[in-house]
Amino acid sequence: MTRRILLLTALWLISLGRPLQADYTDYLPSSYEAERSNVYVGIDISKFQHTINWKHVDTSLHFVVVKATEGLTLKDRKFDEHWDNIHPTMHKGAYHFFNPVRRGKDQAKFFLSTVKFRKGHLAPVIDVEYTRNYGKISRKQIARNLREMIVHIEKTLKVKPIIYTNAGCWNKYIAPYFGGMENNYHLWIADYGGLSQPRIPKSWKTWSIWQHTDKAKMRGINGTVDINLCKVEMEKLLIK
Repeated sequence: MTRRILLLTALWLISLGRPLQADYTDYLPSSYEAERSNVYVGIDISKFQHTINWKHVDTSLHFVVVKATEGLTLKDRKFDEHWDNIHPTMHKGAYHFFNPVRRGKDQAKFFLSTVKFRKGHLAPVIDVEYTRNYGKISRKQIARNLREMIVHIEKTLKVKPIIYTNAGCWNKYIAPYFGGMENNYHLWIADYGGLSQPRIPKSWKTWSIWQHTDKAKMRGINGTVDINLCKVEMEKLLIK
């Protein structure tokens, strides 16, 4: 009976969007300097996590973000399966892998036509990371395409997208032509350097989500998975 009460209490706390007072030693970087019980922990997944037994995935995770689309035509082949099976106590979200050589508005339309975002979901995520396409177009045009995608999402959903990136890619290809607008958006930073805090790109003052590893092992997931910690209140990242 006591175990049942504890489980129900845990599920209730997640539903309120509060951090659980749990031991996340397995999920957080050992060097992380903030209060360990005062963070939200989540994973992001795609076709590379091709086999997930959701019955065994840790239900104390606060959020799961799924790859939905890329460029103008590529839909992740595992998106529907992953999206439909996320545990109801977890906040769910989706991301689009940005293609720098394609018009941003067209990418936004494809993304939003694939994912039926609604109230309570995490804000749409735009994944900005280096590929060979970044060498095929001017940096000014890359930043223009990204801004165009952001603007279309904002106008359509009335919410600011979350931007996922790393310091190297952003500083070289985006920052010089982004107009200092970075702090208008929540930053999801990828940095696997083992530091107590991630290295953030130019112009951003702070980060909201930190992807600190892409090689974690988790029960229920075949292979490795990305682990992310969020230091802001989850409510600030949700579609209202």
